[in-house]
Amino acid sequence: AYMFLLKGSVILKGTVVSAWVKTSRKVFGDSVAEAGLQTMGFPSDKLFTPTEEVEDSKVKSFISFLSGKSGKPESEIWKLIGMDNIVTFAKDYPAFFKQDNLYSFLRSMYDVHVVIASRIKGAKPPLVSIKPISDYVAQMSYESQRGMFDYFHGMLQGAAKHFGENIKVETVEKTSTKTVINKSRRSLIMPVSRIN
Repeated sequence: AYMFLLKGSVILKGTVVSAWVKTSRKVFGDSVAEAGLQTMGFPSDKLFTPTEEVEDSKVKSFISFLSGKSGKPESEIWKLIGMDNIVTFAKDYPAFFKQDNLYSFLRSMYDVHVVIASRIKGAKPPLVSIKPISDYVAQMSYESQRGMFDYFHGMLQGAAKHFGENIKVETVEKTSTKTVINKSRRSLIMPVSRIN
């Protein structure tokens, strides 16, 4: 997620909020997503511009609303959104997904986030890094001031599905702003150590 700090508030850019709303429409239906937009103080047909700033508190109220309507915990809502956002991002940004496998895709995310931070003033996307620790296991770190780990896990599951890989994820470290996981392949296509 693209995050900005303004006078003590956490701000998100419209690009990512728009993707979350699009996913919510698909997963929960238009009427629920539209009512959720209204809880954020927006009209039900709101379209977010890419550079529009949206307060974190509004996004939290939207997720809370979806949780209440669906009976699912907020953590599950974030995972669902993360999983489906990969589908949305693959359609909207196909060049990022022109990778041979999941490991290569995840490795490229660090560079993508560096470019985002350099092109969008004030952007503070999460820091994502991955390194191989054995032939079939990689360690991945996701650092975010917002601690959106459920969203990250959903995106990771969605990316694995996109690349047709079956993975196992084990959390080895977690703080309020960082999670470190071991990702291993269960359906082995190519050993991580052979990927350049």
